[in-house]
Amino acid sequence: MEAAPVNYCCSLTSLKSPVNLVVVVLAGALLTGCGMDQAREKARRMNCVGNLKQIGLGLTMYAGDDVKHGMFPDSLGQLHEQKYLVNGMVYGCPSADSPSRSAADSDYVYVGAGLKDTNRDPKTTVLAYCDPANHDDQWTNILFLDGDVTGQGAQSIEQAAEQNGWTIGTGQ
Repeated sequence: MEAAPVNYCCSLTSLKSPVNLVVVVLAGALLTGCGMDQAREKARRMNCVGNLKQIGLGLTMYAGDDVKHGMFPDSLGQLHEQKYLVNGMVYGCPSADSPSRSAADSDYVYVGAGLKDTNRDPKTTVLAYCDPANHDDQWTNILFLDGDVTGQGAQSIEQAAEQNGWTIGTGQ
C-alpha cells in the first residue's frame, strides 16, 4: 500500500497567516505614532471650530438683542454673565496645553468690542480667533462677523489677515 501524499501547501499557508498577522500588527504600531498624532490634532482643530461657532452664535444673539445699537459685547465675559453662553468648556481650545473653562481667561482672542452687527464687511471682519500658540504656532481658526469660521495655516493672526485681506476688529 502506498502512503497518501502530504499536502505541504496547506501547512505552509497556515504558517504564513500568523506571520502576516504579526507583520501587520507591528507595521500598524509603528505607523500609529505619526498618523494618530496628526489625526488627533485635526480632530482638536474641528472641536476648536465648533467652539468658535458657538461663541459666534452667542455674540450674534447679544448684538441682536441690543436693538438700539446692535453692538457686540465689550468682552466674552459678558456672554457668560448675561447667560448667552454659560458652558465654560466652549471658551477653551482643545489643543491648548490646559484648556480654559471660563470666559474670563478664554483661549480665544475676542476683537469684536465696539463693532456693530451692521458692519459692511461681515465676511472679512474678524470677530475672534484662536491663538496660534494653541496649535504649535502653525494654525489658527478665525471667527468672522457673519458667523463663518475658517482655519488658516499661519504663525499669527496678523499674517493670516495680511495674506487674505481681512480686517481685525478693534476689541481687546
